[in-house]
Amino acid sequence: MIKALVRSGLSGWYLHVLTPGQVEAGASGALLERPNPAWSIKRLNRLFGRRGTREEVADLTALKRLADDLRNSARSALEAE
Repeated sequence: MIKALVRSGLSGWYLHVLTPGQVEAGASGALLERPNPAWSIKRLNRLFGRRGTREEVADLTALKRLADDLRNSARSALEAE
């Protein structure tokens, strides 16, 4: 399933939990910030599918909001070259 999501570039919503707790039906959500607007989920999936440039992969290592394991994967890919 993961491979199909990566290939399609479709992933639904990615939400960051600010405060743990319950969400009730009808509750609203709001976009508070978009710290890396150039980096869509589709673009990240393309890179981790090994279809990006060296420069793009290097840029991933500087994205502070990206999960540590994904940044480490990008570093490893650069070191493997």
